[in-house]
Amino acid sequence: MHKINSKMYEIDSGIQFDFPTGEKGIFFFKNFQITEEFINDMVLARQNHTGTNIIYPDEYNKFEFFDGLVSYRSVKQYLGVKTADCLPVLFASEKLKGCFHSGWRGLINGIVENLYEKVKIMGEDFSEITFVIGPHICGRCYEVKEDVADIFIRFAKEKGISQSLFMYFKDHKIFIDLASCCKALLKTFSVKKIFDVQICVKEDMRFFSRRRGDNSSQISVIF
Repeated sequence: MHKINSKMYEIDSGIQFDFPTGEKGIFFFKNFQITEEFINDMVLARQNHTGTNIIYPDEYNKFEFFDGLVSYRSVKQYLGVKTADCLPVLFASEKLKGCFHSGWRGLINGIVENLYEKVKIMGEDFSEITFVIGPHICGRCYEVKEDVADIFIRFAKEKGISQSLFMYFKDHKIFIDLASCCKALLKTFSVKKIFDVQICVKEDMRFFSRRRGDNSSQISVIF
């Protein structure tokens, strides 16, 4: 077992994060065979690049698509998302646990802001949540066109954050760091406990990447 830091470890199945509240998060390697029992205990988001999180199980049948799930810790259920280049984000606090998937559309569509509203409904202080960003495509590898860059420039201005935190220009190309954008958004809600695995799925062959030509996704789970 290789320790990345005091809370994150490499294990046979993937990257594990131990939350202070006792929950465990695993960002599975692409080739790890998850047991049928584990799959049967898992609820995955019905993803469509939305900005929607649902409170599980109350809202599970109210939305056709949602890219995040949040539940009370007392709900004994594995919650997960599938990702390739996008961000898999796991989180937990004294009251809650959950996860969300987000690419650039999810961030622009308000996945972080929507989660804030859900957490408020559930009676938790958003700033007390621990967030973990799993393997995703890094800013060095995520080139975007001018249309997407323009969207992010307007978005940054609207949110009062600096585009220089997550947008880079090199050799007449534009690059977006999704994790840095997500962190900046979380910090606007006074979140302080944010961990980043800092593994690029395009560079690390243990994970799937659309930009590398893969058609499959890896699973990330909190339980």
